[in-house]
Amino acid sequence: MSVVKKPISHVVDVNPRIPTEIASDGRREVDFVPMAQLSEQGYVTPNVSCPLADVLKGYTYFENGDVIVAKITPCMENGKAAFVDNLPHKIGFGSTEFHVLRPRESVDGRYLFYMVWNPEFRKEAESDMTGSAGQKRVPKAFFDRFEIPLPPLSEQKRIADILDKADAIRRKRQEAVESLKAMRQAALYDTVLNSKKRADWREERLGEVADVKGGIQSVSFDYDKRYWCPKTFDLPYVLGDFVLLAPKDILTKDENWINRGDMLNRFETIATSSGDQQLRSQVNNYLRRALTPKSTKEDRRRAYDSLLKEYPQLIEWYIKYKEDTGGRAKTISGEKVTDSEEFYVKQFGSLIDQLETETEFYQLGIDTFKECMDRVGFLKQEIENNGAYRLFYHKGKPVQRESDLQILFRLTWFATPSDFNSEVNNGRGPVDFKVSRGNKDKTLVEFKLASNSKLSQNLEKQVKVYEDANRTSQSIKVVFYFDASERRKVQQVLQKLKLQDDESIVLIDCRRDNKPSASNA
Repeated sequence: MSVVKKPISHVVDVNPRIPTEIASDGRREVDFVPMAQLSEQGYVTPNVSCPLADVLKGYTYFENGDVIVAKITPCMENGKAAFVDNLPHKIGFGSTEFHVLRPRESVDGRYLFYMVWNPEFRKEAESDMTGSAGQKRVPKAFFDRFEIPLPPLSEQKRIADILDKADAIRRKRQEAVESLKAMRQAALYDTVLNSKKRADWREERLGEVADVKGGIQSVSFDYDKRYWCPKTFDLPYVLGDFVLLAPKDILTKDENWINRGDMLNRFETIATSSGDQQLRSQVNNYLRRALTPKSTKEDRRRAYDSLLKEYPQLIEWYIKYKEDTGGRAKTISGEKVTDSEEFYVKQFGSLIDQLETETEFYQLGIDTFKECMDRVGFLKQEIENNGAYRLFYHKGKPVQRESDLQILFRLTWFATPSDFNSEVNNGRGPVDFKVSRGNKDKTLVEFKLASNSKLSQNLEKQVKVYEDANRTSQSIKVVFYFDASERRKVQQVLQKLKLQDDESIVLIDCRRDNKPSASNA
C-alpha cells in the first residue's frame, strides 16, 4: 500500500494570522524567541517574556503546537527549526525570519517537524530560495510545492515517538562529546587522556570487555524514498551506560579552504599573481594612493574590500589559486588534528595526573564560589609554580584563543557534586561557566586572555550583565597573561576600574621567561 503525499500547505496553515481576541489584549504576557534561541538541534529555549503590545507589530506570531522553521540563509541550511511545545505563556513572538507551520487535524505536529528537519527538505528549500546573496529566503510558495508522505495519524505518532527517542540519544551523545561528561569514571579519564601506557595494561577488543545491548530503536533517512525508516542497532554497553565513541577529528574545526578572511590575508599575493597586467597596474596604483606606511591592518582590509567590489575578477583569481593548491588542504587539516590531539589530550592528560596525585583538586566541596575559587587557585599554583604553564604553549607559542583555556578548565570538572555547565545563555549572551547547587547557590566563571582588546569593557560591564541574567552576585574572573607587557596592561585596567583589590579577579602568570629551573635558581 503506497503512502499518500501532499504539499505541506494542503495540510497545515502557513504563517497563520493572530486571532483578534488575542491581539486585542496588549497587556497579555507572551514569550519572545529571537533567531538565536532557535537551535540547530531542533528546539527553542524561551527565556524572555514581554507584554504582547511590545511585539505585536514587526514580529512573527506562533503558539505551542506549531512548527517554526528559519527561512533565511544560512539559518535554514544549518537546520534551525523546532516543534514548539514549551512556551510558558503558550503564545510566542519571534524573528520575522521564521516560517510558522500550524498542523491541521490530519497531521501530527512532531511528525511534521521531522519532515522539515531533515537534509532532503533543506536541499529542496535551498534550491528554491529567492533574493540576493547573503539575504536569500525560502518563499511561502515553496510549501505549495514540497510534498511530504502522510501515513495514518496513528502511524505518524508512532514514527514521531521513535524519532523523539533517536533524537534524545543523539543529543545525549553530542553533549557527551562536547563536554566529555559521559566519562564519569576517573579510570576512564586516565585511560583516554594519559599519554603513556602502564606496564600492566593490555589491549582488548571492545566487544570482549563490554556487553552489547541490542535492539536499540533509531531511524535512518532513505534518500531515494525521501522517508525516515525505523532501524535497530547493537551498541556497546559498560558500567551501566552506553560507550560513546567520538573521532579525534572533532577536536578541531577548520575554516573553509576558500573563505573571505583568507582571501583578504592573501590579497596582495593574489593581486600580483594575476595574469592581467592592466589589472595589476590598477590595483598597485590604488594601493599606493590609499595606503601609507602608517596604515593599520583595518585600513588595509577596507582598501582590499573596495578593490574587490571594483574588480570582482580578483575573486576569480583567488578561487583559482586555492583550487591549484587544494592538495594542501588535507595536509593542513591533518596537522591541525594532530596538534589538537597533542594539546587537548596528551598534554592535558598529564595535568589531570598531576592534579589527582599531588593535590585535593577532585575532592572539593563547601559552596560553589569556594569550590570554583579553590579550583582556580589550584590551577594558578600548578601553572605558576609546578610547571603546568607549559600546557599553554604549543610549538613555542602561547594559546591565542580563550576557547582553548575554557576547554582545559571544563575537562577538570569531573568528580564534583555541583552542576557544571559551559556556554550558558540566559538571554544576555553566553557566560563561560556556570556552577550551581540549586537555585540559591550559583557561581559564574569567566576566562579572559590579557591580550583581549575588550578586556576593560568585559571586566567593567559584561560579567555584571551575566550575573543579572543568571540571578546571582557570585562570579570569578580569571585573566591569563603571557609576557610583561600583558601584565602591565592588566594592572592598568584594574587600576582604572578600581578593581585592583577585588578578590574575585584572579591573575594567572603563564610566562615562560620568569620560571627558571630549581637547579639554576
